[in-house]
Amino acid sequence: MQRAVSENRYRSDDSARVNPYRLDVFSESVREVVAEAGGWIVDRVLAGWRVTLITDADGGDCAGRILGCEVTIGSAIADASRPRPYGIVLTSALCRTDIQLQQCIADALDRQIAEISLIGVRPSGHCDPRFRPVTHRVSSAAQAFKAYAQVAAGLPDSSVEVTERFLSAALGEPNVANSKCRSPERRRETARKRFS
Repeated sequence: MQRAVSENRYRSDDSARVNPYRLDVFSESVREVVAEAGGWIVDRVLAGWRVTLITDADGGDCAGRILGCEVTIGSAIADASRPRPYGIVLTSALCRTDIQLQQCIADALDRQIAEISLIGVRPSGHCDPRFRPVTHRVSSAAQAFKAYAQVAAGLPDSSVEVTERFLSAALGEPNVANSKCRSPERRRETARKRFS
């Protein structure tokens, strides 16, 4: 009897406060998120993460909900009572065009307050050495959800890839280049000196 009571406690509406795994996804459109990282996001949701998709574009709510995301307009996200996310995902296009967002991301990386991932970018397209290429193998369930989300987002009806690629800077990544672009040889040399 005691065990059933404690299990119910974790199934309550307070689960948002109990589960620290929150992921905020910033994008100009839901379509881009579905196309670039829809399977990875579904896998995160299935693992218990709370995902909020923040966009300036109206529409796409259905596709976002199919992925398991709460979809909100960017201006609505400024609520100070909202818990800070453990992870932040950005589309490369948004990161390139929004100077304020670039500064926030650089600060988050320097202070190591969140895991940062960039979607829609090729590994050679970003210069911060803290970002590493990641290949995520999409589960069968996530492939099915992504396929439905693609249709809802108005994307071409095509098969869902088994893997999705993006860049990610995990918490605890050393800042070996002080956020400045350097050649790979120079970055390796700097890292060797720092950790020797």
